Formats: sequence, C-alpha cells, structure tokens
Amino acid sequence: MSDILTFLWAVANNWAGYSTGGLVVASIALWFVWRDKPMPRKLALWLALLFLLMAFYKAWHDQYIENEVGRSAGSLAFVLLSGELNQHGDLADPQLQINFKNLQPRLLKYHVDSLNLTIESHRMDQIFINRGGYIYAGQDGIYRLQYIKDVPLTSEPLKGILDYSITYNIVGSKVDHHTRKKISFELYFSPPLGGKFSTLDEYED
Repeated sequence: MSDILTFLWAVANNWAGYSTGGLVVASIALWFVWRDKPMPRKLALWLALLFLLMAFYKAWHDQYIENEVGRSAGSLAFVLLSGELNQHGDLADPQLQINFKNLQPRLLKYHVDSLNLTIESHRMDQIFINRGGYIYAGQDGIYRLQYIKDVPLTSEPLKGILDYSITYNIVGSKVDHHTRKKISFELYFSPPLGGKFSTLDEYED
C-alpha cells in the first residue's frame, strides 16, 4: 500500500510541476495574454489530461531507473582464484586469474581501476595484461593477472592478499557500478593451482 501511495504522490508532484511551469504552459499563457483573451475551458482540460499522462510516465520512468540501478549493482560476482604455478626448481612464477560471473541476463562491460597482489611478501608488478572486457549474460569471465617472479616454494600453502577495484556497467545502461574486494588466500601447489580464500573487505554500489 505504501508503494502505491508513494507512486501516486510522485504523480501528483509531477503533474503539479507540469501544470504550473515549463515552456508549454508559459508559451500558451503568453499567447492568450498577447491576444487579450481567456484560455478556453476545453483547451485547459486537454492540457490537464496531457500533463497527467506525462506525470504518470515520469513517475513510472523514475521508479524504473531506480529499480534498474538496484538490480544492476552487485552483478559482477567474484567466484574464485585459480591460475598456474610455473615452477622452476625451488622457485615459481605464479600467475593468478580471477573468475567472475555476470549475474545479469545482459552483456556486462568492466574495467579494472586498481589491482594489488602479494604472495609471500612478493608483490606483483603494476603491469596490466589488459584492463577488462566483456562478460556475456549469465556467463563466467576470466581476468588474468601479471605473474609474480621467483616466489620461494619453501612451504605449502602459499599465502597472499589480493586487492582490486573495478568499475562496470550493463551494456546499454549509462549507470556505472563499482566493486572492490580485499581477499586473503592460500594456494596449494597441486595442479591446477588453487586453494581457499576469504574476503577481508568489500564494497559494492
């Protein structure tokens, strides 16, 4: 019931705005003032009906946009970390990849704004293989990171921290969303490289 009242209140506010201001009302009023004649009652009624229809559309459109923003936020879901160890002797050059999922039934575009990866105190160079791409509706996408060179394989699992920030939007929408995650992980040597992880901090809008 409250949603209906909110919608009707929005309609009333929009209708009042259209009826008391704007270029159309000003132009018509000026025309009749210039001709020194009152506005015909029939024209006033038609305008009131037109403005009411416009008010209904505006209230619906605003609510649709608000719901669309809400539905789209959180659409780029982190799934897991995987990758390759690239072992050479007692050292390795691990190269991780982030697996995402597009939770929307439409094409999603994303851009990596920042990315920091540390494995056993070794930091990844700030070299981006790419800065993002597209993920099809309901599908998984993979983002590969730059490898970290010469990480000692002195203990298993390898421990690390991944911190990333991404801007994304649903193709066709002008609304950008943001996701940021800080993830603690443990990687095991057994191929394929993988392990367990936990989210230390996250932000979505």
